[in-house]
Amino acid sequence: MSILSEAFGFFDTKLRNARLDLSARNEADKTVVLALWRDRLDYSRKPAVSYRLQRNGEEVATWIDMPGNRARLADLQWAREHCEGCFRVVVIEATDPTAERG
Repeated sequence: MSILSEAFGFFDTKLRNARLDLSARNEADKTVVLALWRDRLDYSRKPAVSYRLQRNGEEVATWIDMPGNRARLADLQWAREHCEGCFRVVVIEATDPTAERG
């Protein structure tokens, strides 16, 4: 079991696909969990925290329809409809946030 799977398991959720997904939900417990990249969290506007969905210069069209993202959007919609919009977060950190996926 991967560290990411263990982190999601802490909230009694299970990734559907451990290689693609960065979100999961447990409908029985009404829990939604999203993994967020640490380098995309922005603490500059206290007390709120914002999150950038894309890296600088990255086109949304390159990832918006990817299977993992479609699942994440579906989980966020489910959270809005069943959990008053609330979800849990697992913060993940890239070994090298400037590296490109290839």
